[in-house]
Amino acid sequence: MTVNQRDLTSLKQQAYARLQANRLDEAGDLFETLCRQEPGDLEAHYWLAAIQGQTGHYIEAEQGFRHVLSLNPALVRAWCGLGMAQIAQGKRDDAEASFKNALRYEPGNTSACAYLGNILRSKGEMDQSVAYYRQALQQEPGNASLLFSLGSCLLAMGSNENAAAVLQKAVQQKADFPEAYQCLGSALYALNRPGQAEASLRESLRLKPDNSAAGTALGTALLGQGRYEEALAAYREAIRLDKDNAQAHWNLAILCLLLGNLREGWHEYEWRRKCGIDNRDFPLPRWDGAPLDDRTALVYAEQGMGDEIMFASCLPDLVRRAGHVVLDCSPRLAPLFARSFPQVTIHAGLKKDPVDWLEGVRPIDVQVAIGSLPRLMRSSLDEFPRQEHYLVPDEQATGEWRGRFAGLGDGLKVGISWRGGSNPLSRALRTIPLVEWMPVFSLPGITFVNLQYGDCAGELESFWDATGVEIHDWEDANPYRSLDGFAAQIAALDLVVSVDNTTIHMAGSLGKPVWGLLPAVPDWRWLLERDDSPWYASVRLFRQPLQGEWQPVIERVAQALQDGEG
Repeated sequence: MTVNQRDLTSLKQQAYARLQANRLDEAGDLFETLCRQEPGDLEAHYWLAAIQGQTGHYIEAEQGFRHVLSLNPALVRAWCGLGMAQIAQGKRDDAEASFKNALRYEPGNTSACAYLGNILRSKGEMDQSVAYYRQALQQEPGNASLLFSLGSCLLAMGSNENAAAVLQKAVQQKADFPEAYQCLGSALYALNRPGQAEASLRESLRLKPDNSAAGTALGTALLGQGRYEEALAAYREAIRLDKDNAQAHWNLAILCLLLGNLREGWHEYEWRRKCGIDNRDFPLPRWDGAPLDDRTALVYAEQGMGDEIMFASCLPDLVRRAGHVVLDCSPRLAPLFARSFPQVTIHAGLKKDPVDWLEGVRPIDVQVAIGSLPRLMRSSLDEFPRQEHYLVPDEQATGEWRGRFAGLGDGLKVGISWRGGSNPLSRALRTIPLVEWMPVFSLPGITFVNLQYGDCAGELESFWDATGVEIHDWEDANPYRSLDGFAAQIAALDLVVSVDNTTIHMAGSLGKPVWGLLPAVPDWRWLLERDDSPWYASVRLFRQPLQGEWQPVIERVAQALQDGEG
């Protein structure tokens, strides 16, 4: 049935009125009628496709926008509509092409740039994502949503200073923006400004009280200030809001362990698997602590090198409980572990390796992550055995290192390590610049040996030129190449003095006297308010009185050395 022009005009008026009133289903029916009556009406086809996209009919919307573009290939809003319909269907690459077509006809189109930024970020192409967000902001510099997208992308890239500046602009443009306040809080915390982070996160929670993720971040900001009970309450509240918040459970685990609440801490520690921290799995049942008798247990490595060394302290207990133990460990640790645990079958492999190597060893009954052993063996501090050491260095290599050190003259041979941390924030908190060690270096009768991993030859040379202090270094002493050689080097020293890094773990596991220098808010494994460690009998801890204050720590170390406590 055809309608006359007057009826068509009335139909259009009704369709646009329904559209303006957001009565989308009725508007869609009217635009569909218009499209049948006037197949060449570009606007009717556009709005029908737009309504289909808004009401979840994405396949029809994509078809509709393609028809519109066949009528007018330069219609930028149709390219954007097509891209949005494709995103909704998970057709990311097609959507990227559509938005780029939009920019061909209108360079700098805000919507196209913003969507391209989102798509490229989802693909991990962060630099290009940032470029598109910045291009969109050239058109709309005060757009809070765009500022948030840019700021959150910069934060994900680790560009924390820039992220904080952009996110600050976002909340200035839009005061009721809880997501931006949350992201700003994370950026400020990453910049080691926990007090400012707390304020931002509290504002986020004021605007959106049920935001479990913001509550988790608040707990971390409080923890960073040493406000442990408040941090505990924040994590527990975050879990109350979302019982499946894996990050909140993991953070609660770390804090409970730090406070010595091991039973709850180890229980919560298992949430690390859902945080992607331990994502390995073998086709075997997981050991739950049941008697092993003559059964064989597979222990597999996880997390960092220091964790692998520390958790290996539980292996002697497991060897006594099980019929046999197979250990899948990092290749760099395999020679040291093979010597130290001769009853254990050692497999050296990377965490990403396939598991077909299992076919070449005896039948295995159960698996357990090395980080899960303490939950089954160390539920209280009383259950930590007093073992002087559990790793055994290579005797010949240790003798060779002793010979090298003897060639440096008489007196104490002290190994030092001054940088730690796997991310910028932890490095900032754990690192003591060499110049701040001068009260230690100025003591007579002590020879200092470099134990810092990584390339630091240039740093040592510059320090020698500036101060006249020599820290002895050997090119072949590189733990990145040989941890077995590193162990022998440490074993040949009289004392190790190190910030919190793998060096402490290696020295402690070997039973070598080691002084650990800790920030005021330490890593969980060192607990609080004690100068010893349940993990290592030979460790002595020196703690900052206040966060960031290393001078009192260095002065105490210098005094202890002067008093002959080394």
